[in-house]
Amino acid sequence: MYLKLFLFVFLNFISFFIYSQEVEGIGTQEVTIKRSYIPKISKAKKIKTKIKTFDSLTSKIEEPKIFITSVPVASTFDPSKGTPKKLEILPLKENFNSRFALGFGNFNNFLLDYGSSLSLDKRQNLDWFLFYDGLLKNMDEYTVDTRQSNLNLNISHQFSTSKRNSFSQINFRQNRQSFYGLPSAIEDKYLLSNFDPVQRLTYFSITSSWKWYDKLFKDFSLNSYYTADSFSTRENEVSFSSKLRVDFGSISLTAIPKINFVSTTFKENFYSRLENDFFSGLAGLSVYSSKEKGKFKFKLGIESYLITGDNYANKKLYYFPDVSITYKPENSNFAPFLNINGDFYQNSFRALSHINPYVAPAIILRSSFSPIKIEFGTRSNLSKGWEFQWNIYYSYEKNRPMFRNFGKDFDIDNIIPYRFGNSFEVLYPSLSNTGIKVRLKGVFKNGGRLNFEATYLSYELTDKEPALFEALNLPEISLQLDGTIKISNKIYFQLFLKYVGERINSFRDIYLGQNIEDSPVLFETLNPFTQVDLNFQYQLNKRWEIFLRGKNLMNQSEYFWSNYKVYPTQILIGLKYNFDVSFN
Repeated sequence: MYLKLFLFVFLNFISFFIYSQEVEGIGTQEVTIKRSYIPKISKAKKIKTKIKTFDSLTSKIEEPKIFITSVPVASTFDPSKGTPKKLEILPLKENFNSRFALGFGNFNNFLLDYGSSLSLDKRQNLDWFLFYDGLLKNMDEYTVDTRQSNLNLNISHQFSTSKRNSFSQINFRQNRQSFYGLPSAIEDKYLLSNFDPVQRLTYFSITSSWKWYDKLFKDFSLNSYYTADSFSTRENEVSFSSKLRVDFGSISLTAIPKINFVSTTFKENFYSRLENDFFSGLAGLSVYSSKEKGKFKFKLGIESYLITGDNYANKKLYYFPDVSITYKPENSNFAPFLNINGDFYQNSFRALSHINPYVAPAIILRSSFSPIKIEFGTRSNLSKGWEFQWNIYYSYEKNRPMFRNFGKDFDIDNIIPYRFGNSFEVLYPSLSNTGIKVRLKGVFKNGGRLNFEATYLSYELTDKEPALFEALNLPEISLQLDGTIKISNKIYFQLFLKYVGERINSFRDIYLGQNIEDSPVLFETLNPFTQVDLNFQYQLNKRWEIFLRGKNLMNQSEYFWSNYKVYPTQILIGLKYNFDVSFN
């Protein structure tokens, strides 16, 4: 049996060997394997990867190079046991949309400050505030009313999108002043009993400005002002301006057209006693090309103005340069600059009363212009957040407004309080000034800031008014320092310091019965003075704050305007409450 089985296997092996030697190729056969269905992702949708092969004949094997250098070290490490520090999340300061502050001080000083900021939606914001600050007690050395106050009401609306931004506001402001700066006290009881020096300057304005992004038409603004006082003065101002800009790579071409109108009516002229009207219209166009990026920046253009209605303008068409050049090297904080420009000014009673609140509502108005102003200097970044700037300054101005005391000329039958030598007229000489300005500004890491400015200017009259030989009420030296110092998250200091040097004032000598226009003009030197104000604020909690305000801390009795002494040291203490307002 075993023999038969062996012969069967052997014969089959021999036949298979002979058959395999005769067949030249092996045919392809198909084998089907059946099993349970397992779903898979189709191979056609798979990302085929290229197989990388590494051949020792073509691949270069880099041997690691290890350098071991022995360095003697004296170990001073002394491990100590401790516990891991726990992370503490600092509480975020809650922001409130409203504030209310109330304060009281000497001289019956009363302060009221309320304001709110309400988000209507993601694009619109509505703000309003009410502010009142008044000294309601007379100064001891005066027999006339010296009280003064400032009331301000404001409401504004802001709308912002990715394509445009607009800001509009309505503002009402009333300054209660007093013509208490008498050159000599009033001794006549009848005059004193009928003398009311109160001057209420009322300012009302509606302004709106619009800005567009990625458009040819960039800006548009409309401003309107109405000014009135206690002596029937009425003034209207309207101004329009827009901005068009086209970019050619890094160079831009800009055009700014504008239109301004000023119309003023005074009840009387100081000398003629007749009604005094003034009207001035201005149409201006500023065209310039500019480059605002890179280490070399420039602005090259010209401004032109067409004047109408102003009888005191020497001509109707004016041209001024508008040039600004700045260069900042890449590896330097030193950036020199040069500015050459000019401008035209429409002097209004509103603008002049902001400079000198004791200007008489019986003046002559004229427009002013500056043919050329030159500034050359440098800006330097001392460190992060700190900038130092100095520049040499020169300007020439035609019809530069200057203030001189009116003479004493009152009528006992018609007592007008600003005709007692206690108000100012406005003169318009030509003036050139040369000087240097220095400025340092910066911010501290904890959020404080500092700004310091020092100015020295030398003045020279080039086209002198009759009986005017000095530049009036213009100090050669002036210093100003203001800043906020943050001691901690709860304590703040605000400091304001101002120094005004000597200046010349002019006034007419008083001769009763003499024509006031013929009275002699005299000059006086006003002493320098230093003003120091300080505000202190302490946060009791997230809603309540206490504040302390001090004004004229050096107790200066000097004054900027002749005969007008300032209040002595004023101390005010108050509380501020923060809260939220919602109309939902």
